[in-house]
Amino acid sequence: MLVSIDGDSVDPSQACLPLASQAVVNGFAVFESMRTYHGQVFRMEDHLDRLFRSAEGIGMVLSHEKNTILDFVATLLNEVPSGESRIRVTLADDHVFLMITPLAEKPHSFYEQGIELIHVEGERTLPHIKKLGDLMTFLTHQQAQKQGAYDAVLVTQQGLVRECSYANLFWVKEGVLYTCGQNVLKGITRQTVMELDGNCQFANIFLEDFLQVDEVFITQTSSGILPVIKIDGQLITKGQPGPKTQKLMQAFRKRVWG
Repeated sequence: MLVSIDGDSVDPSQACLPLASQAVVNGFAVFESMRTYHGQVFRMEDHLDRLFRSAEGIGMVLSHEKNTILDFVATLLNEVPSGESRIRVTLADDHVFLMITPLAEKPHSFYEQGIELIHVEGERTLPHIKKLGDLMTFLTHQQAQKQGAYDAVLVTQQGLVRECSYANLFWVKEGVLYTCGQNVLKGITRQTVMELDGNCQFANIFLEDFLQVDEVFITQTSSGILPVIKIDGQLITKGQPGPKTQKLMQAFRKRVWG
């Protein structure tokens, strides 16, 4: 693990926040998680633009410019020996905390055979902001993991499907790609998929209808596109990745790996 604070490399054990920090007491901090492909951070400027929007969204006054943070990331990445990396940038207490760790790639079976999800009632507060202290998403993700699922589909009290605890959701019906357009985190990988498809539609969908669609997949920074083949024990796409999902996975791999 490599860590820096305001561009200065520090021992990871020394990168601490005081108990009185507003980030600790009230979760008053924002963050971004990014990853590399071929050692280059994927859509880093888009991630940092979202980081600054998140900071603005909670009224955080920043003393660092985007280009400065870009330099912090580039400098610390130069110390990475080899392999792909996961990068986390956190803004808290008027400081830029940067952490780089080796990226643990998901098993090939997740991409070739698909993953399972469960549904949990819940909605993220301020879903357009990546902030610390989002206990609900942590707990719902833990619940999914305990039940042997990859993640949890968050469903409102009214029964509307939004997103997953740690990922965005897409579905396919009669050949058309859909995703929820409101009250969800506007993921960077999500945006990439919409660009690749070119005809993605925004829609709301109730859980009972969601379980009857033709294909489902999720997107997240660390994993790209993961096909979903089972939700709440019910098979999707006859229990195998669907054709449109596979086509988009291939296009995404070409986009990021070349």
